[in-house]
Amino acid sequence: MAHRIRLETEQVSDSHDARLADEALRDVDRLEQTIDDLLALARDSERARERHALTTLLRDAAARWEPRLASAGRRLTFDVEAQLPWVEASRGAIRQILDVLLDNALTHGDGDVALSGSRVGQGAVVSVADHGHTTVDGEVIFIRRSLTASGSGIGLALARRLAEAEDLRLLLADPGPGVAFHLVFGGRDSVQRQRGGASPTDEAAGATSGP
Repeated sequence: MAHRIRLETEQVSDSHDARLADEALRDVDRLEQTIDDLLALARDSERARERHALTTLLRDAAARWEPRLASAGRRLTFDVEAQLPWVEASRGAIRQILDVLLDNALTHGDGDVALSGSRVGQGAVVSVADHGHTTVDGEVIFIRRSLTASGSGIGLALARRLAEAEDLRLLLADPGPGVAFHLVFGGRDSVQRQRGGASPTDEAAGATSGP
């Protein structure tokens, strides 16, 4: 709270860059939301599964990240099929996973960022992709980062663990250029149906993560 009050004061001061202060406030808000979500998940490990409209969760994510991308001179494209299913997973967990993927695209990617969702069988696949020139190593991308790494999010390694805890799958769909991640609701079937078979990347992910 003290950091928020100081930043809000700096935001209206002529001696500070209001845009930078506004970005810092969003970082504080995101960090507070991350802490709240993770604490709620830790305290509620025996909770009954909740059902949420996936389209609504994706629209909320787009609303959070569109201003951040715009301030960096980049665009968020949003393409979600009609009639996406309701999903049984924690709202906080899904929010954190999407935030990690979008933050990763903003920080490490380039160009427009695409957030899309498609229905596959009884499940769905959510994709987050950038249009940069970076390539990533599928063998190490989900290894937990060091304590000295920068950033306020939970990181890709913990995002995958969070997905697995909710019976979801977080996969590197394309190592780049134009890195793409898929968050799969509905198990391995949804990945294979979307692609007409599993790719080597999916097989490798399946060997290191649970169903």
